[in-house]
Amino acid sequence: MVFKLYDYQQEMVDKIYKAFKTGDKSLVCQLPPGGGKTVIFSEIAKKTTDKNNRVLVFSHRKEINQQIEKSFIKNNVDMRLVQIGSVQSFSKNLNRLYPPKLIIVDEAHRAVSNSYMKILDHYPDAYKLLFTATPVRLDGKGFGNVAQAIIKGKTVKWLIDNQHLAPYKYYAPLQIDLEQLKKGSNGEYQKNSIGQSYTKKIYGNVVKNYQEIAKGTQAFLYAYNVESAKKFADEFNKAGIRSASVDGKTPEDKRERIIRAFRDGKIKVITNAEIFLEGFDAPGVQTVIQVRPTTSLAMFIQFSMRSMRYQPNKTATIIDCVNNVGNFGLPDEEHDWKLSGKKLKYEVKNPIKTCPYCFATFYAKDVKKNLCPFCGEELKTDTANKGQAYEIVNTKLVEVTKDRLKNIKKEIKAEIASHVPSDWHDAKSQAQLEEYAKIHGYKHGWAYFKARSMHLL
Repeated sequence: MVFKLYDYQQEMVDKIYKAFKTGDKSLVCQLPPGGGKTVIFSEIAKKTTDKNNRVLVFSHRKEINQQIEKSFIKNNVDMRLVQIGSVQSFSKNLNRLYPPKLIIVDEAHRAVSNSYMKILDHYPDAYKLLFTATPVRLDGKGFGNVAQAIIKGKTVKWLIDNQHLAPYKYYAPLQIDLEQLKKGSNGEYQKNSIGQSYTKKIYGNVVKNYQEIAKGTQAFLYAYNVESAKKFADEFNKAGIRSASVDGKTPEDKRERIIRAFRDGKIKVITNAEIFLEGFDAPGVQTVIQVRPTTSLAMFIQFSMRSMRYQPNKTATIIDCVNNVGNFGLPDEEHDWKLSGKKLKYEVKNPIKTCPYCFATFYAKDVKKNLCPFCGEELKTDTANKGQAYEIVNTKLVEVTKDRLKNIKKEIKAEIASHVPSDWHDAKSQAQLEEYAKIHGYKHGWAYFKARSMHLL
């Protein structure tokens, strides 16, 4: 059986070959999770082996490599000309590899690390395709030293609108104080620090959130360490929701039994510590539960979109218990992917906040004077629990929607206008002049000079 590509997938294949013809031999290829990266590069692998040329494929996980091999076989790729394996093994055994015409790297946002570079540099004449959903790294390194161009696929929004990804509902809690958590040298939160920032009461909250929002759906829960994954599984089982935990040390035969039971619907929730982040094909997963805060945009996208594999009439549910959405925006936020390196700041351009009084959800950039634009209450960070998660036992998670956010600017503008004099001469402070200037579109600095002329400074 040979794959039949969707138009947008064929379009990406055509872009890749066009780039090759213009002299670009190494390309970063970006497509959101669930967009069919494996289908696309299996088509290119088939075209390569059909011409009796060799292909080398590698990633960092055995599960990903096994999935790639199945896809290649299904697509009639000549496996006699293909070597598929782990970056760890290939980098240590370069003398056992046949020189390839084409190198394919999956989950290539890791490709600037030494082990990847050792393989890529060993074959300077090979064509190279570096596939990833998220060409961004916490360490700020770009991809200019491994690729000459970037080929961008369709956006998450386009894939949803055209029924290639499932639409979603996103639920977020009250904010928690993430600044108390410690980061490691790679910019990611340390697991011990994450564990110390929680109380046991959140375990019950996670189960309650699932019962109220997504009861009965197949779910992945992303925990912050192995111990917490096991504890969450215990809490679900105690509530009568069959669950199992999986981690990197789970024996392979046991892991396969759990996955089989999950796919058969006998297990409803799999809790895990970073096992099912990349490459795991599970279209039946309808819900993901995030109980692991992250500063990694790549990890956040992998977390969130694991439930968005398309099935007819399916709506994904994303339960974000640690307010990751407050740092990155919603999963279909558009990103300007580039080859150049850029140090990502923890505060992103559109962080989302939730008012602890009325539970309204809004972009932080639209907040004025630290007041909720809906109820007017002052937005404060709860430090009484010393950086631990909010006690949300008696509150419901808030659905974050694009439609709701569209009207916020108008409402904020109306709220500001109600506190600003209709004539700037009646202003009582520089702050009022600044708000007046914003409403009327005056240039930056106007309020300062008017405040000086009115002796308000």
